[in-house]
Amino acid sequence: MKPCRILIADDERTQRQMLAGFLAKQGHQVAEAEDGLTARDHVLSHPVDLLLTDMRMPGLSGTELLEAVREINPLIQVIVITAFGTVETAVAAMQNGAFTFISKPIDLDALSAHIERALERKWLVEENRELRTRLEPTPVSDMIAACRLDLKSRGATRAPSAPVFLDPLDERDGRTLARETCPCRPVTVAMNPTPPNP
Repeated sequence: MKPCRILIADDERTQRQMLAGFLAKQGHQVAEAEDGLTARDHVLSHPVDLLLTDMRMPGLSGTELLEAVREINPLIQVIVITAFGTVETAVAAMQNGAFTFISKPIDLDALSAHIERALERKWLVEENRELRTRLEPTPVSDMIAACRLDLKSRGATRAPSAPVFLDPLDERDGRTLARETCPCRPVTVAMNPTPPNP
């Protein structure tokens, strides 16, 4: 499993320290919070990949902490720890964005598996967002700015004229786009529905 930054929010000190020690041995960077408010403040000031939170805590409950974390950074994965009798609340937390829940007493092997799947989900979402950003078309305004910067860097004020072949029905739009795309370059418009062979 790839190491990540995990925040444990639990008012039971013994359990919190036990989980922190277990996860640290797996190579993760682990931070602890003894209540919901401390956990929220940590998320505001430190990068966190995954939050492991108890449902019942002073300050903010696990549900309230989940809502706060989703507003701060929706990419943070949340695993809810629940005791007997609060399973329905944990299920409701999943409907509000938690990745999953795990019941007490905690099975450490099951916890590790949940963490691994939660982190895989987070990294997949991040990769998809990065890919979409790369595939987004460059706005015309950015093309204009790049053209001007390129000509300026080469000390050029005019560039050689080059023909632009356009569909006759698109003469006005094509001429305007060509001039806007590279305003420093004279454009000769050739009314030809097909470009010449290379």
